[in-house]
Amino acid sequence: MADIYAAAKGEPAWPPLALFRALLLAVWYDLSDVKLAEALEDRASFRRFCGFAAHEATPERTAFVEDGRKPLINDDTS
Repeated sequence: MADIYAAAKGEPAWPPLALFRALLLAVWYDLSDVKLAEALEDRASFRRFCGFAAHEATPERTAFVEDGRKPLINDDTS
C-alpha cells in the first residue's frame, strides 16, 4: 500500500480506512461527493464512524473523485 498511500510531495494522504468508511456512508445514504464532504464536516455521527475527531479536518469532495487518467491498481501481470 505504500506505493499508493503516500507521496513524496503534496499534502499528506487521508487514512485509507477513513476514506473507505466515508464511501460506505455515501452509498448507504445516497450522497454525492459534495454532500458527503458536507455531511462529514457537519454530522458528528459520520465523523465518529470514519474516525475523525470533532476538531479534526475532514476530506474535501475532491478526495472522493477517482482520477480517470491513472488506474487505482497497478496491473503489471505481463
